[in-house]
Amino acid sequence: MIARRYQFSLLLLLGATVVAQDKSPTDAPKPGAPGKAVVDVYLAAEHAPTGLKSGDKVVVLRVNGKTVTRKGRVAYTCAVVVPEATAVGVVNVEKPKSPEQAVKVQLQTTKDQAALIERVKTQTVTTYETSSDGRGEARKTPVTLRLEFPKEQPKKIAK
Repeated sequence: MIARRYQFSLLLLLGATVVAQDKSPTDAPKPGAPGKAVVDVYLAAEHAPTGLKSGDKVVVLRVNGKTVTRKGRVAYTCAVVVPEATAVGVVNVEKPKSPEQAVKVQLQTTKDQAALIERVKTQTVTTYETSSDGRGEARKTPVTLRLEFPKEQPKKIAK
């Protein structure tokens, strides 16, 4: 009885994967290597690195917190979602629906990483904002994603 449940759920999962693979975006470039997938990510202009172009390697991060100082400096607390992805398309949206959708980036990753990015994009979080008069306000917002160029690891000196 239990084995049949697992077989049925496995068949549903495989069927959903096949359907998802058949519906590829028309404007997305074809992945060059087998086992790769292309996923679209919408970002605010401040979360896309300056100078980002097709072919660049990026790190996909989830913003956990944002702090703004009195002088206007912004600091982000982030967690890594995907350690390495390749940007295959970067488009600045002319009239975005919201400021959080100002830049559209197409990322080429493995299929598992693409599924992880899609899952994170659909999550919502409660954000708390404090106005200048000291009142706090809680809102449900989608998870904010951020792209950064990978940091080079310091080279170790051989002795």
